[in-house]
Amino acid sequence: MGHPLDDSSAKSQSDMRILCHRASTWDLDVLRTFTDERGIFCVKIDTRYEPVYCIVKGYRYQDRASFPRKVVRRAASEHGLLGIFFSDGILLGNGYVFLADTVFNEGVENRGGSDMDDQKIWVDIELDYGVVFGDYITGRETPY
Repeated sequence: MGHPLDDSSAKSQSDMRILCHRASTWDLDVLRTFTDERGIFCVKIDTRYEPVYCIVKGYRYQDRASFPRKVVRRAASEHGLLGIFFSDGILLGNGYVFLADTVFNEGVENRGGSDMDDQKIWVDIELDYGVVFGDYITGRETPY
Protein backbone atom coordinates (compact mmCIF):
# COMPACT_ATOMS: atom_id res chain seq x y z
CA MET A 1 0.00 0.00 0.00
CA GLY A 2 2.18 2.89 1.20
CA HIS A 3 0.02 5.59 -0.36
CA PRO A 4 -0.84 8.48 1.99
CA LEU A 5 -4.55 8.10 1.43
CA ASP A 6 -5.79 9.08 4.85
CA ASP A 7 -4.28 12.12 6.54
CA SER A 8 -7.24 12.68 8.86
CA SER A 9 -5.21 12.31 12.04
CA ALA A 10 -4.76 14.96 14.72
CA LYS A 11 -1.32 15.65 13.22
CA SER A 12 -2.89 16.42 9.86
CA GLN A 13 -5.27 18.91 11.49
CA SER A 14 -2.34 20.47 13.33
CA ASP A 15 -0.46 20.74 10.01
CA MET A 16 -3.39 22.56 8.41
CA ARG A 17 -3.45 25.04 11.30
CA ILE A 18 0.30 25.52 10.92
CA LEU A 19 -0.22 26.22 7.21
CA CYS A 20 -2.83 28.87 8.04
CA HIS A 21 -0.43 30.47 10.54
CA ARG A 22 2.49 30.35 8.11
CA ALA A 23 0.39 31.97 5.39
CA SER A 24 -0.15 34.96 7.67
CA THR A 25 3.60 35.16 8.42
CA TRP A 26 4.22 35.14 4.66
CA ASP A 27 1.80 38.11 4.44
CA LEU A 28 -0.80 36.02 2.60
CA ASP A 29 -4.48 35.89 3.49
CA VAL A 30 -6.44 32.71 4.12
CA LEU A 31 -9.63 33.35 2.18
CA ARG A 32 -11.46 30.22 3.26
CA THR A 33 -11.03 26.91 5.04
CA PHE A 34 -12.82 23.83 3.75
CA THR A 35 -13.95 21.31 6.34
CA ASP A 36 -15.80 18.04 6.51
CA GLU A 37 -16.52 15.61 9.33
CA ARG A 38 -12.78 14.91 9.65
CA GLY A 39 -11.82 18.58 10.02
CA ILE A 40 -9.99 21.00 7.73
CA PHE A 41 -8.98 19.39 4.44
CA CYS A 42 -8.09 22.45 2.35
CA VAL A 43 -7.37 26.17 2.69
CA LYS A 44 -7.76 28.76 -0.03
CA ILE A 45 -4.86 31.20 0.19
CA ASP A 46 -4.66 34.57 -1.58
CA THR A 47 -1.19 34.83 -3.12
CA ARG A 48 -1.44 38.37 -4.57
CA TYR A 49 -1.62 36.86 -8.07
CA GLU A 50 -4.55 34.52 -7.61
CA PRO A 51 -5.88 32.18 -4.93
CA VAL A 52 -4.39 28.73 -4.44
CA TYR A 53 -6.30 25.76 -2.96
CA CYS A 54 -3.71 24.28 -0.58
CA ILE A 55 -3.43 20.99 1.27
CA VAL A 56 -0.81 19.40 3.53
CA LYS A 57 0.27 15.79 3.07
CA GLY A 58 2.18 13.70 5.55
CA TYR A 59 5.00 12.87 3.15
CA ARG A 60 6.03 12.76 -0.50
CA TYR A 61 4.91 9.63 -2.29
CA GLN A 62 7.20 8.66 -5.19
CA ASP A 63 7.95 12.33 -6.03
CA ARG A 64 4.29 13.02 -6.67
CA ALA A 65 1.75 15.43 -5.34
CA SER A 66 -1.50 13.80 -4.27
CA PHE A 67 -4.69 15.88 -4.06
CA PRO A 68 -8.19 14.88 -2.94
CA ARG A 69 -10.32 14.57 -6.06
CA LYS A 70 -12.95 16.92 -4.61
CA VAL A 71 -10.31 19.67 -4.23
CA VAL A 72 -9.03 19.11 -7.78
CA ARG A 73 -12.56 19.37 -9.16
CA ARG A 74 -13.33 22.57 -7.25
CA ALA A 75 -10.09 24.30 -8.31
CA ALA A 76 -10.38 23.08 -11.91
CA SER A 77 -13.96 24.40 -12.16
CA GLU A 78 -12.47 27.86 -11.51
CA HIS A 79 -9.41 27.22 -13.75
CA GLY A 80 -7.45 27.91 -10.59
CA LEU A 81 -4.35 26.68 -8.84
CA LEU A 82 -3.58 23.87 -6.42
CA GLY A 83 -0.87 23.91 -3.78
CA ILE A 84 0.65 21.17 -1.68
CA PHE A 85 2.96 21.25 1.32
CA PHE A 86 4.52 18.31 3.10
CA SER A 87 4.38 18.11 6.87
CA ASP A 88 8.12 17.48 7.13
CA GLY A 89 8.45 21.25 6.70
CA ILE A 90 5.64 23.63 5.84
CA LEU A 91 7.96 26.14 4.21
CA LEU A 92 7.90 28.21 1.03
CA GLY A 93 10.60 25.99 -0.47
CA ASN A 94 8.77 22.78 0.46
CA GLY A 95 5.49 23.53 -1.26
CA TYR A 96 4.44 23.29 -4.90
CA VAL A 97 1.85 25.06 -7.04
CA PHE A 98 0.08 23.40 -9.98
CA LEU A 99 -2.48 24.42 -12.56
CA ALA A 100 -5.66 22.64 -11.46
CA ASP A 101 -6.55 21.92 -15.09
CA THR A 102 -3.22 20.12 -15.54
CA VAL A 103 -3.80 18.00 -12.43
CA PHE A 104 -7.36 17.28 -13.57
CA ASN A 105 -6.28 16.24 -17.09
CA GLU A 106 -2.82 14.71 -16.53
CA GLY A 107 -3.16 13.33 -13.00
CA VAL A 108 -3.85 9.69 -12.21
CA GLU A 109 -6.70 8.76 -9.88
CA ASN A 110 -5.70 6.63 -6.93
CA ARG A 111 -8.49 4.88 -5.07
CA GLY A 112 -8.13 3.89 -1.43
CA GLY A 113 -10.15 0.75 -0.93
CA SER A 114 -12.93 -0.80 -2.90
CA ASP A 115 -15.66 1.74 -2.28
CA MET A 116 -16.23 4.80 -4.41
CA ASP A 117 -16.23 7.18 -1.43
CA ASP A 118 -15.03 10.51 -2.83
CA GLN A 119 -12.93 11.10 0.30
CA LYS A 120 -10.78 8.12 -0.65
CA ILE A 121 -10.10 9.13 -4.24
CA TRP A 122 -6.92 11.11 -4.79
CA VAL A 123 -5.35 12.49 -7.93
CA ASP A 124 -1.58 12.00 -8.21
CA ILE A 125 0.74 14.05 -10.41
CA GLU A 126 4.52 14.29 -10.68
CA LEU A 127 6.08 17.21 -8.82
CA ASP A 128 7.76 18.25 -12.08
CA TYR A 129 4.40 19.60 -13.29
CA GLY A 130 4.44 22.19 -10.49
CA VAL A 131 6.63 25.05 -9.39
CA VAL A 132 8.02 25.76 -5.93
CA PHE A 133 5.48 27.75 -3.89
CA GLY A 134 8.06 30.37 -2.86
CA ASP A 135 9.10 30.90 -6.49
CA TYR A 136 5.46 31.32 -7.49
CA ILE A 137 4.53 33.92 -4.85
CA THR A 138 7.65 35.97 -5.61
CA GLY A 139 6.96 35.93 -9.35
CA ARG A 140 10.10 33.96 -10.29
CA GLU A 141 8.13 31.05 -11.78
CA THR A 142 4.58 30.26 -12.79
CA PRO A 143 2.93 26.91 -13.44
CA TYR A 144 1.44 28.23 -16.69
